[in-house]
Amino acid sequence: MIINEIRLLDFGKFKDMSIKLDKGINVIFGHNEAGKSTIHRFIEGMFYGLSDTSKYKPWSGESFAGQIIYSTNEGKVSLTRDFKNKTVTAEDVGTEEDIRDFFSRNKKTGLIEPGKTIFGVNKRVFKNSFSINQLGSKTDDELLAEIKEKIENLAKSRDETIKMAEAFNGLKKMSDEIGNENDITSQLGFIRHKIEALMDEKKKRNDLNLRFNRKLVLVDVYNKQLNFRKEELSKINEIVDELENEKLSATYDKAVQLQKDIDALNAEIGNSKSILEITMEEYEKLIRTISRIEQLEELENDLKTQMAELKKEVDDIKSSYIVNFDSDEYKKLETSYEMYQNDKDVLDRLGSRIDTIKQEMAVYEKKNHGKILESFEKFSDNIREIRYLKGIMDSDIITVMTQKLKKEKRNKNIKLIVAFFLALAIVVGTYWSVIYYGANMFYAILASLIVPMLIVKNTTRSTNLIKSLKLEIHTANEKKVNSKELLSYLVEENNQLIINTDCSNFNELRSKYNISLSEIHNTEERKKTLETLKEEYNFVKRKFDDKEVGLLKILKPFGYENLSDDIIRDVTDKIQESNIKFDQLNSFEQNFENLENELEVTIRERENHFSLIEVILENNNVESIEELKHQISEQKDLQGKIVERKDKNLELTALLGGHSMEELREKIERSGKIFQELPYKDKNQVYNKRDDILEDIIALEEKYDKLINNLSDERDQARVLVEILEELEYYTHLKEQLIYNKQLIDEANRNISGLSAIIQEEFLPKLNRKINYYMNIITNGKYKEVLIGKDLHLSIFDEYNNMVVDIDNLSAGTIDQLFFAVRVALIDIISRDKSSPIILDDCFTQYDDERLLNALKILRDIGTNRQVLLFSCHRREGDMLRDMESEFNYVALS
Repeated sequence: MIINEIRLLDFGKFKDMSIKLDKGINVIFGHNEAGKSTIHRFIEGMFYGLSDTSKYKPWSGESFAGQIIYSTNEGKVSLTRDFKNKTVTAEDVGTEEDIRDFFSRNKKTGLIEPGKTIFGVNKRVFKNSFSINQLGSKTDDELLAEIKEKIENLAKSRDETIKMAEAFNGLKKMSDEIGNENDITSQLGFIRHKIEALMDEKKKRNDLNLRFNRKLVLVDVYNKQLNFRKEELSKINEIVDELENEKLSATYDKAVQLQKDIDALNAEIGNSKSILEITMEEYEKLIRTISRIEQLEELENDLKTQMAELKKEVDDIKSSYIVNFDSDEYKKLETSYEMYQNDKDVLDRLGSRIDTIKQEMAVYEKKNHGKILESFEKFSDNIREIRYLKGIMDSDIITVMTQKLKKEKRNKNIKLIVAFFLALAIVVGTYWSVIYYGANMFYAILASLIVPMLIVKNTTRSTNLIKSLKLEIHTANEKKVNSKELLSYLVEENNQLIINTDCSNFNELRSKYNISLSEIHNTEERKKTLETLKEEYNFVKRKFDDKEVGLLKILKPFGYENLSDDIIRDVTDKIQESNIKFDQLNSFEQNFENLENELEVTIRERENHFSLIEVILENNNVESIEELKHQISEQKDLQGKIVERKDKNLELTALLGGHSMEELREKIERSGKIFQELPYKDKNQVYNKRDDILEDIIALEEKYDKLINNLSDERDQARVLVEILEELEYYTHLKEQLIYNKQLIDEANRNISGLSAIIQEEFLPKLNRKINYYMNIITNGKYKEVLIGKDLHLSIFDEYNNMVVDIDNLSAGTIDQLFFAVRVALIDIISRDKSSPIILDDCFTQYDDERLLNALKILRDIGTNRQVLLFSCHRREGDMLRDMESEFNYVALS
């Protein structure tokens, strides 16, 4: 497959960014922070999704989406992914058909995962094979350890990230945690002990249930005996009640006396009327009114005193100087001053930054980067001219161009002859068509004249080519005469350019050239930054000046004409002091008004109470309150007799107990006949019988309560049988599950061991051959054979010295080369689609030019079958590919 185009619609720093890619090698150049790694992650995210989207959320804060267009043998496909709404679409570009069902789906999210279908691997394997990241700052020992680990993992699991030793250790740890039934510290041992304890508890609970049921029968017996004795007690109590009627004689005599007293009181009270019309309620109301009037008079005097004091305080405040600063500009004085100070600090920082950039630009202007650029370009032009001159001197290029000139002339003449005879045939055909077929055919055949005209027009290219060849032959003849002198001059000029630029060779000049380009780019960025900072400085300066004018306007009433922290604090204190006085004045005036209202209400209430007293005196035909009190005293005596009569009536009613005097007399007569009808000799025998029954009831209740409490204690001491059985069932099931899990773990251990051995036998030789192939190329044949022992120990055979070199003794450069060979070999083996692209993100930063050249040769060979996306922050990859005359697509990120 080939990725044709990636579109970062809204992703990280990019918005509506489109990058077109070709088959073969694609070099994507960009300085640090240009977004290379972001594009790398975008490609990975489009095929597999992003686990963490926070790092790549768009700076614009709008949508979060992208698109990739790729082509296979079946056609061209467009993938679109919305990272924000978590949706993925796929369609055939040619037919616009939805082809999402063609891809596998994630079981959790339900979204399609194109990467699994296209590359045949999951996201983790893709990141560790097809996608090769930069090595970063790893030391030689760290890189060596990583290569050993990857080889071991690949040999045992075909996945460089899966450590078989850790897998076996994990399975052993799980098996040890399950343990066996004899080990009380293991899960199985603990559960066996728990089941045994539950079985004992179950047996005890069954025994307890038997005892509990027997005691329940005994409780029922006690309950029936209690009910029987209580019925006996009820009957004997009825007899006791009858016997108690003997006391009714005294009650009857007392009732007769109460009735006589009541009759006497009725005679005294008679039908006399009250002396006064006033009731006791009115009298009490009169007393309360007089007391309230006295309280109101006291309150009135107190309010007048408070008002006088408050008025004095208000007059004192009004007599002092008070100004009310309640507007927003005074309230925000401190905040405005802080903002003014902040703007001042910002101006200082901006000014310092502007000065720094100006100094950096001054330093740059002193360095002659332009001379480096000019020398490098001149050197490159001279190299091309030298190659051309050598070509003229070493090969018969003039003869070749002369033969090509003759060929073009012959082709031109042939085209003109063909056009002439074709035009002649059309003219003759037109003549005969007019004679035999009429005018219609005439126009049709005449239109075919355009064919010879096009042939003639096509000879224009041949004419231009002939002129160009003649000019080149003439130039080559002239240069051939002076080629040796010119070649010597160009070589000398190049040597002089190297000396003038303080370089030792062309590679050093190229390095300085790249540095100069970078410096020029940085200078342009500094100029843009400087313009931006100046605009920001001017904007902040205008704000600063406006705030300064505003603050001075506020301070002017206080006699200040400049700004300082002490002045602002002094003015703020004065404003707060004035506002506090105003708040006090408002509060005092409000309190004075409240007191006035309360005084008015008090006076009105006092007058109302005086009016009420006058009405009461007038209604009772008395002139004073003392006269009214005397008459009320006489009425109170009469009221006392009425109350006494009422009390005696209540006492009589209570004494009779709801019976009449006649009924009470009949009960007294009936109680004398009770022993004639019952088997008791006297009252003592009845009372003794009742006491015996009460003692039996108390004894039975004590036994009953004791038995109930005992049953309750037994019930609380042990769990119910259902709970025990449920827990027993749970632990039994858990034990069976653990035994089953242990069997699965043992089976997995055996299977993994077997599979690891098979993988090591089948996969490792293929991997070894691929690594050998790439190491041979990248080391120029120095290391053709990487040896992987049965114990997976790594070594390399050195043909030059005819010896085996342990990997621990290799140089850092060779270890780096081996790491690259392992990754490329892995891609060749595991790739389902042999044309799937590979992505390299700044993985050659630590390579010198020679190693990089060999690595690029490998990539050139890989590029014949696969698409290669090479991200780099250096230009040398592109320069070397050009020197190798390799075809590649170059993309520069701004």
